[in-house]
Amino acid sequence: MKSLVMLSGGLDSSTSLARAISLGDKCEALFIDYGQRSLVEYESAELIAEYYKVRLVPVECRGMLLKSSLIKSDSNELKEFSVDDEFTAEGDAYVPGRNLMLVGIGLAYAESRKMDRLLLGIMGVEEEDEDDPILKDQHPKFLKAVEQAALFAKDPVKVDSLLLDLTWRRQVITLAAELKVPLGYTYSCYWGKLAHCGTCEACVIRILSFKRAGYKDPSRYSEEQEWEGCKEWPIELQ
Repeated sequence: MKSLVMLSGGLDSSTSLARAISLGDKCEALFIDYGQRSLVEYESAELIAEYYKVRLVPVECRGMLLKSSLIKSDSNELKEFSVDDEFTAEGDAYVPGRNLMLVGIGLAYAESRKMDRLLLGIMGVEEEDEDDPILKDQHPKFLKAVEQAALFAKDPVKVDSLLLDLTWRRQVITLAAELKVPLGYTYSCYWGKLAHCGTCEACVIRILSFKRAGYKDPSRYSEEQEWEGCKEWPIELQ
């Protein structure tokens, strides 16, 4: 099976790549630069791709997406969070039209390369959350919708996710530990600095996910985090 993985350099997409490889897929990876603040993500994607010895193709789409706190040109400031906060679709995580654009680019590349499927890092949802996702374009229903649209291509590519059996981010961390994914190379922070800030929405979710999975995050933070009772990550960075 030839698979194209949309690789952002984050937790989900890196674990998705590792799982595909563990299943015997021949993989390539695509990184989309849409003007996000955190282009450290690309360096992380490069490290992950190099670790797994897969081809990484960068695609630049700057200027197409404009209204989000995650875009460098947007004047909105990023919010700070703590582990006690609730997260909503109105938070910093949403970029209008981003995921639909990413899928379109991924499908075009995958079809031109005669690949079998496009892999997204979309997780499953609990039954009670089926009709109320935090981000609708990261929902299994979105995956099904774009898969149906992809059938109208001349040489259809299956749109899929290998994380649909996981409904909590801590389960992604647990799977990554089992697969020995070098998550120390991954990056989640919205600010784009060398170390995770520890207070943006993405950082707080990342910290909580590692703690709930019982592991210490092997990546760097600008301020030391408390990991009492957490195990060391099962693989050291090279």
